[in-house]
Amino acid sequence: MNADIAEDRMRRGEISASEYKEAQRIFDDLSKSSNFAACRRKPGEASGMGSLGEIIMRLEVSGALNENGFTFPEDDVDKIIKDFRQTLHSVGIDGQL
Repeated sequence: MNADIAEDRMRRGEISASEYKEAQRIFDDLSKSSNFAACRRKPGEASGMGSLGEIIMRLEVSGALNENGFTFPEDDVDKIIKDFRQTLHSVGIDGQL
């Protein structure tokens, strides 16, 4: 993020090219040491949590998303839905929608 800010500031003429290059060098050094680039990691080696897609896939595969240990108290929306279901049931079309 610091390198992005430095680039923006350089475009606006607020810092010199050498100051931008220094911020970019620091970012590159940190990226190399952290193995952020996928091409620098060994096959099967994970870095951190992974992408959002990988996290969601792990949650879906593990079944963690199907477990809801939380029961929410009934609110106005629940009451309205219950009323609509009762209306549909009363007129005999509850299974058709």
